[in-house]
Amino acid sequence: MEGAGLRLLVPEFCTSTDTGRILVTLLGMVAEMERRFILERRRVGIDAAKKKGVYKGRKPSVRVEAVRKMHGEGKGPTAIAAVLGVSRMSVWRALK
Repeated sequence: MEGAGLRLLVPEFCTSTDTGRILVTLLGMVAEMERRFILERRRVGIDAAKKKGVYKGRKPSVRVEAVRKMHGEGKGPTAIAAVLGVSRMSVWRALK
């Protein structure tokens, strides 16, 4: 909305003034910087956990050998998915 502004009473703050717009911009920059710091710390933590062998990711939802065996027997991805109780996409990933 053109001309709309936000006015807070405590602490006194208004986005319709130059000072208020600068403060909003500054707060946005600080929030973006903090978000990047959080992502960086998270990545460092995951890398450290992988080196220790603690972080291994999600377990596979389907055994690749079973999918390939059924596919070799001539069954299609839809039939394999129905028998194993997984999605067709999981079957396609296993066949890759």
